[in-house]
Amino acid sequence: MARPDSLGYRAGKFVRRHRGGVATALLVALSLVTTAIVTSALMADARQQRDRARFESRRAEMVSDFMGALLMSDGGPDRPALNPAQRLDLGVQLLEKQYGSDPRFLGLMLVQLAHQYRGAVQIRRADQLYQRAYDIGKHIDDAELMAAAQCSHAYGDTLSTISEGVVERLREDE
Repeated sequence: MARPDSLGYRAGKFVRRHRGGVATALLVALSLVTTAIVTSALMADARQQRDRARFESRRAEMVSDFMGALLMSDGGPDRPALNPAQRLDLGVQLLEKQYGSDPRFLGLMLVQLAHQYRGAVQIRRADQLYQRAYDIGKHIDDAELMAAAQCSHAYGDTLSTISEGVVERLREDE
């Protein structure tokens, strides 16, 4: 009677009369909210892993298809067999033709083909492919592809420098 009957007044009275029950209900609600947040974060991570696994599976399939096409393609019965450099050139052409619509895959495979060119001592062509892969990565804003191209290029340059130094030392010893 001393005060008007309001929602706040009634809630305060309820809380004072049922402290244990209210505290328990708050803890249960807080744990449910926390569980929902953690579960959502874990589900998002699982989706990312699933998408990454799908991408890697698709990539492996594409690599297998591409390598099969490259190995099975030759000059034909009327033409002489391709040498390694010609086969690599054909590989670049096939790659661009078949997978030009997937720039990430194209860039990653260009890095792989650049390794092969470097192994065949065609450094200029390897450098061109590394640069092209980097440019593709930059165009599609793919830091992983850009890093792969740059690191592979730098590693190849380091190996070339070491090889040149060894050859020079061997010549000096003659």
